[in-house]
Amino acid sequence: MPKDIYTEYTALPGHEQQVTAMINELTLAAILEPGILLCAAYTLDHAPQKYLIFERYLDEQAFESHITSECRRQFTAKMSHHMEDEQPAMTRLNALP
Repeated sequence: MPKDIYTEYTALPGHEQQVTAMINELTLAAILEPGILLCAAYTLDHAPQKYLIFERYLDEQAFESHITSECRRQFTAKMSHHMEDEQPAMTRLNALP
């Protein structure tokens, strides 16, 4: 069963350009990973420092593989210097029946 994840990041003031570049790099790399069906990034219209990433994985195993990947570890390490929060808000979504 597909796994949907919604993650929210908030950039530090003045760091939006760096965060945009890093998120774009991550989404391009992520969609090449096996088991990732969709990876799309957005900003909020009324709050451009807030970034939303929507990801759809083939299953739980694909999600776990991505979260523990070297690509993801590097992204998390780089992003920590540009974000308001130590950890992003990650939410697991369930599709309606």
